[in-house]
Amino acid sequence: MEKTLKEKTTSAFTWSFIDKFGLQALTFIIGIILARYYLTPSDYGLIGMLAIFIALSGILMDSGFSYAIIRKKDMTDDDLNSVFYFNIAISLLLYGILFFAAPYIASFYNQPMLIWICRASTLIILVNASSNIQYALFLKELRFRLIAVANLSGLSVAVIAAFLMAVYGFGVWVLVWQNIIFITVRNIILWFASKWKPGFTFKAASILSLWKFSAGVMLTGTLNTVFNNIFSLLIGKFYPLKEVGYYAQANKFSELTSGTIGVTIQTVSYPVLSQIANDDERFIRAYRKMIRVTSFLSFPILFGLAAAAHPLIRVLLTDK
Repeated sequence: MEKTLKEKTTSAFTWSFIDKFGLQALTFIIGIILARYYLTPSDYGLIGMLAIFIALSGILMDSGFSYAIIRKKDMTDDDLNSVFYFNIAISLLLYGILFFAAPYIASFYNQPMLIWICRASTLIILVNASSNIQYALFLKELRFRLIAVANLSGLSVAVIAAFLMAVYGFGVWVLVWQNIIFITVRNIILWFASKWKPGFTFKAASILSLWKFSAGVMLTGTLNTVFNNIFSLLIGKFYPLKEVGYYAQANKFSELTSGTIGVTIQTVSYPVLSQIANDDERFIRAYRKMIRVTSFLSFPILFGLAAAAHPLIRVLLTDK
């Protein structure tokens, strides 16, 4: 018997919470170990300086097409193939730009190490482009269980690798390769778990039809990414490297719980709401409920973290 939309939504929220909080728990544990015993604030600062470039590249590579795929009901193989090859082409272009711009980024921050860190870190743009369609289709079909398995498997492998690299003194490269390994393993699982594989067609008409919606999503994502990461860029330019590390870690802790709740609900709500977009009353009722749930869970956590910030950081990360 096929599940109702309510049953699918409940299952999707359950697996999305398992996914997001599982990821945060693993990240939190390895982060505490690395920060306490192996890495310095400056190591985190180097990665924080690149956050805006990596995040912007991810937004531009996708170009909002993932949301367009989830939203469009009559998606064809030509549409999917066209978006796949478009994403691959944009990812190659973006990686090429960042590869050759790396010396200028390093010069801007006056950190020569950033040249090869930038060139390695941005490899995730290419990896993500290879399975962007599969991920969007799984979201569209509310198959969050499979997404959770892929994410948690990928991060588990990455955490083990990161710990071993930290023990052997890889320094900041632990953070670089942890991200690359996580994304690579995750996307390999998504690729082989998906029934869809790219064909050899490309139609500009498909891109143009989806672009009418995706362009607005891309613009919104770009503005949001710039706003969320502009402080790391400015702190990195005008303050010592370790200050960027302090800010990056503090920001990560602030997003650890409330941010996870918001992302979890948003990830599930978009494909669910897309399925009832033509029923205004039902759409508004569901949207209001999601806002209430997000606020009810997030506000107490935010105020609690603010109140407990001083002892919490000293206990978890030590005085350094």
